[in-house]
Amino acid sequence: MTAEQPLGRLLALALSTVLDELHDRLERAGWPRVRPLWGFVLLALRHRSRNVGEVGELLGITKQAAAKLVSTLVDEGFVERREDARDRRAVALGLTPQGVRFLADAEAAYLAIEAGWAQVAGRHQVDDLRRTLTAVLRARYGEEEPPLRPAL
Repeated sequence: MTAEQPLGRLLALALSTVLDELHDRLERAGWPRVRPLWGFVLLALRHRSRNVGEVGELLGITKQAAAKLVSTLVDEGFVERREDARDRRAVALGLTPQGVRFLADAEAAYLAIEAGWAQVAGRHQVDDLRRTLTAVLRARYGEEEPPLRPAL
């Protein structure tokens, strides 16, 4: 691997490596059946309820595909359907305690992965990388964090 590779390719390779390690760590932590798309939905529900249509829009999939994905997450115990406080006819989706535990384990895994990077490159370089990526993202999106969605 050479340092002359385009930054976008290096970022894609780094992301792939992080996601592989994340799923390995989650499996070792007792989450063996987790699918990559699940994390995007769970993160979207972390701070507020959403409906199936919003989940589909976030993921760039049809409402029918989102409904199937949500049903799987409900069956697996990560998400629950609730009455929407704004519209009693609608169904709001929220995290279950298991969904909250999963996200906590995922965050712990990310911290462990980052610590491994710091051992290789140094804590200062990892902190510089975070500041650089944050600056680039803020230049594009402002202060509000954009929704995290899969690259399709």
